[in-house]
Amino acid sequence: MKRTIACMLMTMLLLCACVPAHAAEWTVTESAEMTDAARETFEKATQKLLGMNYDPVALLAEKDGSYCILCRATAVYPEAEPSYSLVYVGEDGVQNVWELWIEKHSTPEGASRETARFSYDHDPRENPEAMKDIVENDKAVYGFSPDPASTRLGSYAQYDWTDPAFVSKAKEERKAYHDSLDSMTDILLGMREEGASVEEMARAVSAERNRLRLAAYQDDPEGLAEVKESNLKTYGHEDGPTADELYEKYASWETVLQKAFGANLGMDVCCGLYDEYYQLYIELGYVEEKD
Repeated sequence: MKRTIACMLMTMLLLCACVPAHAAEWTVTESAEMTDAARETFEKATQKLLGMNYDPVALLAEKDGSYCILCRATAVYPEAEPSYSLVYVGEDGVQNVWELWIEKHSTPEGASRETARFSYDHDPRENPEAMKDIVENDKAVYGFSPDPASTRLGSYAQYDWTDPAFVSKAKEERKAYHDSLDSMTDILLGMREEGASVEEMARAVSAERNRLRLAAYQDDPEGLAEVKESNLKTYGHEDGPTADELYEKYASWETVLQKAFGANLGMDVCCGLYDEYYQLYIELGYVEEKD
């Protein structure tokens, strides 16, 4: 069966000119089984690929140490729909990837494409704060993308939110940002558990935010000096804005608390993180906790 699939696909590729230049130099393999040499080359070539997992299904052809391999391709995100790709690899790495979108393999049997899409446990569409900078996008990896008309996220609309590789990287960067604020989150949750007021939490978190911002430049003396100089010019002191100055600006301790985290719910939604940080949104007052 594999041999039949291999021959059919290779013939299709040659007819459609979907192989690299000098296709005639490629040799259809006697067996569709992966050889040790092909597997070693494939694993070495694909080990640094991000966003997609490629599982070898059949070895189709080879040429001078390069291989054409049929792979089952799955994007790295929850409920990703599998497809098939032809992956060309050699000693110099991945040479080319041809996607073979076969509808019957893209959606589970008996399910529509709509029901097979990614969906959140907590629906962002029910939260105006989450939706004010984003729009629904059926083709996007997580079903949403930045609104081009948004002041805050409009510049991110130029990127391809349907590309699993891009979204996977954006998700990693977004998580790294949230992780950098872990000490602030610990302070917030600890004080809330102790029954602190919103003002008390806002003051403590704002002070920690200033400390983290300066600590981020511990290995960059010039950058630290620039930040301190900017703070001095803007606020009259090097450490950053005080809680009282922020309250004077926003006239709300809840807003001071939210601004300290700089949490844009819409960006989290686009990156697939809305459920993961839902409890934080509750603590910050973006979401009303349900009984």
